[in-house]
Amino acid sequence: MDMRNVNGVSILKAVVHILNNKEEKIILADFELELNEKVKDLLKSHIKNSISDENTRIAKFENQINVVRDNCQCIIDNDDKFITSSQQIARYLYDAMKHPNISPANFVICVYKVEEQKYVALLKMDFSEIVQTQVKQVEGRTKIEILISGSGMPNDKQKLHKCVFFKRYDPENEYDIILLDKQAVRSKTDSLVANFFVNSFLHCRLAKTNRDNTKNFKKFTEVFINEYFKDDLEKTEDLRSLLINTLKTADNINVTTFADTAFGDQEELREKYKSYISEQLGDYTFEIDKQWVREKLRKKKIKTNTGIEISVEIETSNDASKFEIKHYDNKKEVDIIVKNVTYSEKIF
Repeated sequence: MDMRNVNGVSILKAVVHILNNKEEKIILADFELELNEKVKDLLKSHIKNSISDENTRIAKFENQINVVRDNCQCIIDNDDKFITSSQQIARYLYDAMKHPNISPANFVICVYKVEEQKYVALLKMDFSEIVQTQVKQVEGRTKIEILISGSGMPNDKQKLHKCVFFKRYDPENEYDIILLDKQAVRSKTDSLVANFFVNSFLHCRLAKTNRDNTKNFKKFTEVFINEYFKDDLEKTEDLRSLLINTLKTADNINVTTFADTAFGDQEELREKYKSYISEQLGDYTFEIDKQWVREKLRKKKIKTNTGIEISVEIETSNDASKFEIKHYDNKKEVDIIVKNVTYSEKIF
């Protein structure tokens, strides 16, 4: 079963540990979280948002002995080991968080189910005013509860930066985990901070999928187009249309074939493009991820230098009876024409 299927997520159990590396303090819970509806909704929301984030990657564990893998597997196999195994994972993450620039967090370990299949989610929830913790002592043991302000539902700024989703381990699986690590994707200045989650905590090797190749092919082809044709709006529009139509209609990408179609007899430009895309992707051919295309390539967004923004369905933008971009001879300006419409005006 595909781990990205999160329809009907059911939260089975969870625990939260406090990892405050700024104050050199770790507080490990000895009890499971009390799962009221607010807490369950919060965890479901984070699981669904994170696992469907376009920055997720699949990965394989590298070491024969791996603390995270072995304890996650123990959690799936043995309900009685949930707390002790979660504490082992939390200690290991805390030890990996020694750098002062790494943010402290409430670390939630959650067992959830989709269609009778059990999974483990490791959610690093950076401290916030919306979701806080309360620590109590119960007969000499530590109980930590989550306190949620308002609805508790995460907005864009409150979505998780680091989390892991683990399925039952099988060395023959194509991948072991789905990983979201936004800091590693964005950071280019401090590799120790950016990579601690993957290298020091998980000890895993990132794998590349057709989804990654499809997303990056579009991204870097657009970068190339903007770099070399920024003063020719008509050519830019033609190349972007070719890119989108290729992704929507073809089954596979061959970079050489696309370069020949896009740049024709411009040999120097063809070779620069192929070299650039090969450097970014590492692959010259790959299968297009049609699900990603359906999800991400539905609308065309146009921003003008006059403060006008237009969002239009791609199919509509290709219909000459409804929409037209008229180019001027100077190649730097266009008229955007919306045809045959009725409309209502709203000022706000």
